[in-house]
Amino acid sequence: MEKQKKDFGETEFAQEFELQFHAASKMILKPSDFAFMDKICVPFVNKNLMTNNPYLQDENITWHPDFDPLNIAPTDKFLFLVDLAEGNGDEFKEEKTKSKTKTPDSNTIQIFKVVPNSICNIKKYKESGVSLKDAVRFVQVGTFETNKKDEEYCGKMTAALSLDLFHSDLYDNCKIMVEMNFQGKNYVTSMKSHPLYYDDLFQKTYHTKPVPGEVRRRRIGFKSGPEKERFCLQGAKKIGQRRIIVRDRKTLIQLESFGYIKGKIKGIACHDDLSYPAVNHIPVCLDDETFIS
Repeated sequence: MEKQKKDFGETEFAQEFELQFHAASKMILKPSDFAFMDKICVPFVNKNLMTNNPYLQDENITWHPDFDPLNIAPTDKFLFLVDLAEGNGDEFKEEKTKSKTKTPDSNTIQIFKVVPNSICNIKKYKESGVSLKDAVRFVQVGTFETNKKDEEYCGKMTAALSLDLFHSDLYDNCKIMVEMNFQGKNYVTSMKSHPLYYDDLFQKTYHTKPVPGEVRRRRIGFKSGPEKERFCLQGAKKIGQRRIIVRDRKTLIQLESFGYIKGKIKGIACHDDLSYPAVNHIPVCLDDETFIS
């Protein structure tokens, strides 16, 4: 018990183990946000995609019951949020080897459909200023989650979903945002092995701060750093503005335990493989001027 208190802190220990909830909550989302999501979130389901593609037959691909991935319009736009890990297949234990420690975190892909924002919704927050970025909102339609497959498998899965299923090579209808901090190069290499891969499939950002005299160039994905808190808080605000619409019950469960612990935003006694990308990756995209175009 004392070890857990040390790891989690007194407040988080009281909440997670003694069921004592405090008014001074450290969650980054508001109770009204949870109430809204609780009304609209449902268990996502696996669907028969009628394909011989072994990746698209994976049971860990789930969709909103009302979304038909086989019936999308050429003008539909999708944003893939990718969070990489190297799971060992065990939800709770860590596996130590001679060279490294494998964590039980999952590789996750979240698929958000990019749709027009409503005029009514924009009017609710137009007092703070409106830009072109406010014209769209992001609606969660699909997820992939596994802690039994590595980042290279996740790359193959992303390629199968974006190219074989959504045909982004023809319609240019998908953008992929991946955090490159962990095994990002392996993931990208795996993606590039797909015969239909094209370079603009990935959203790119500046990975480093500007250095006087040097020309910066955008690189695939993004590197998380000191600005993680700022982006997560922006994402939480966009959930409150109904700009990011989470509809998956598993993602909601993780968001309910996503907040501050020892001064850092992360899952509190809970995995954050789904919750973290849902609040972080979209603001990172909107922070780059090339994304809207």
